[in-house]
This record gives sequence, C-alpha cells and structure tokens, in this order.
Amino acid sequence: MTTHGQRSRPPDDRRHITAREAEEQLGIPSGTVRAWASQRKLFAVSIARDGSRWYLLAEVLKLNESSKRRAQHTRPSRHRRHSE
Repeated sequence: MTTHGQRSRPPDDRRHITAREAEEQLGIPSGTVRAWASQRKLFAVSIARDGSRWYLLAEVLKLNESSKRRAQHTRPSRHRRHSE
C-alpha cells in the first residue's frame, strides 16, 4: 500500500489478468484462457465478487507460448504423398 491508500502495482511476474483482459490486451481468446483453466493447465489466483477469475499474467503468457510452439510442430506437411 502506498501512503495514499492506493495499491502499488505488483511486479510483472505477480500481475493478475482476467480472461477478458487477456483477449483485449494480448490477443489471446478468452475462451482459450477459460479452456486452459477447465483443463487444469491454469489456476485462478483470485475470484472477484462478480465471478471473474484472475490468473497470473506470467502463467497465461507461458501457456500461450507453449501452445504456439506445439502448433508449429504439429502442422501437417505441405507435401502430399502420391498413392497409386
């Protein structure tokens, strides 16, 4: 807390973000963030009174990067085999 009663911003590795904010600010679809949570790949660190779940920004970014890498390695080959 600061002397004026405002919350100081936590360090980046402790910042929280909602699924909606992830979509608006990072371009990660909110449905993807919620799917990661339902698959237990991501855990809410806090739940607001309105039911919004808050996730660690660093964890959201880490999952997004690993998803991108996995997608690059699983793309189908452009070359088709000719079968006769």
